[in-house]
Amino acid sequence: MPLLLLSSRPWTPVVTLASGSIRAYWPLLNRYFNPRRFKLPVIGLSFFLLLVSPCAVLAQETPSSNTPSPVQISLSDALELAEDYNPDLLAARKRHDISLADVGIARQEPNPEISGTYTFGNIARQLGQSQLIGITQLIETAGKHPKRVEVAQAELELTDKEINTLRWEIRARVRQAYAQLAASKENLRVLHTQSELLDRLVDIAAIRVRAGAAPESELLLAKLTRSQLETQMNEAKGRLRQDRRTLFTLLGEQVDPNFDISDNGLFYGNAQQTELVPLLTTTIPSQAELELQAREVRPDLKALVQRTVVSQKELRALRAEKVPDIELTGGFTFVNAITPDGPFEKGFFSGGYLASALVLPIRHNQGAQIQRAKAMLSKTALEIEATEKQIRLDIDNAYTACMTARENIQLYQSKLLPESKDVLSLAQKSYAAGKSGLVSVILAQQTVQKIFYDYLESIVAYQNAWGDLEKAAGGKVTLP
Repeated sequence: MPLLLLSSRPWTPVVTLASGSIRAYWPLLNRYFNPRRFKLPVIGLSFFLLLVSPCAVLAQETPSSNTPSPVQISLSDALELAEDYNPDLLAARKRHDISLADVGIARQEPNPEISGTYTFGNIARQLGQSQLIGITQLIETAGKHPKRVEVAQAELELTDKEINTLRWEIRARVRQAYAQLAASKENLRVLHTQSELLDRLVDIAAIRVRAGAAPESELLLAKLTRSQLETQMNEAKGRLRQDRRTLFTLLGEQVDPNFDISDNGLFYGNAQQTELVPLLTTTIPSQAELELQAREVRPDLKALVQRTVVSQKELRALRAEKVPDIELTGGFTFVNAITPDGPFEKGFFSGGYLASALVLPIRHNQGAQIQRAKAMLSKTALEIEATEKQIRLDIDNAYTACMTARENIQLYQSKLLPESKDVLSLAQKSYAAGKSGLVSVILAQQTVQKIFYDYLESIVAYQNAWGDLEKAAGGKVTLP
């Protein structure tokens, strides 16, 4: 009957999984189940429950074969989906089409103007007014047309570089959201394990209270501790839903809403290479190498440099606008008059004409636009200098955080986690033998839980620091 308290699932797998532990501890159980004693059988039973509790957890965590597995995506899959379907990127790519159309507009030549006059009535018959038809064409001087095309082409390149900057930012956001979802998933898994252990502890305390081996306050304390964990689980479930929704939105909602991720980083302590972070033993390039990579590939720095090119070409085009343009007009004129009182009774006269005009930039000489272009050049130069300083600072901060997290993880894996498990095991055995109270077990379990949460935080810090390092370096860091 006590085995039924461990799991709502069939108890046969539990017995099978626990059989090895029963054989290993049979001498100790035989001693505790001595019929000449009253409390010791209860204590022995409690110890037995503690031994088989991990088996019960395994039995409960076995997924049902009838439950469909959620779709799993890797970090590479997430980045590819964001590249194709992220709504911000889709909107930004339309800017390329707009800038490309602006290049076509800049290539357009000024249209010619056709004009004509025709006079009719008595004045035409009596005075023989000239009839005109001609064409006017604006001739742009100082290379205004090619300079305008150069500006449009430079703005097209700037648009592409700004799109690449947004793609770089979206990549960092997707990577961070993926890592955060992995952390939330692992946090909930840890809480479920803790909940199972607390359920076992409540069951043991209930048995000890019924047998008179412990006061009822122990059972109330165990239940209170379990209830406190339920609030943490509710928060963890809500955070998991939020993190999944955030990544779902970044991917353009192109996956199943209940998707799962396949890369859990270092959460399980395996030695396999993951996409989230490099192995703890992997050599990371130096800060100088990362700074060199950043100056070469950072898309935001490239965009600022291209903005300088745009401003320089705009300044050249504006200075050319100060040169007067020429308007050329040419056409045909004729006179058809009837003059009975004149020297000719009637006559038809025709000929051509040619005229020119200068468009003088007097009232509007591009002075304000030139000042604006110069100010933009100065502003961009300062932004480039500030960005280079920020790159060095970002790389230094991310590099330091990355190295610190790696050292902490190695310390947790080599020392803190094994020692904390030993402490919890000794506390459980002491409680089962009646040598200590429930409070000592709870305190030990809370200490172990705190250490494990700190370990998870170190992994999350490592993932975030590595993501910040890749973002600061302008892309994926090349590892040896």
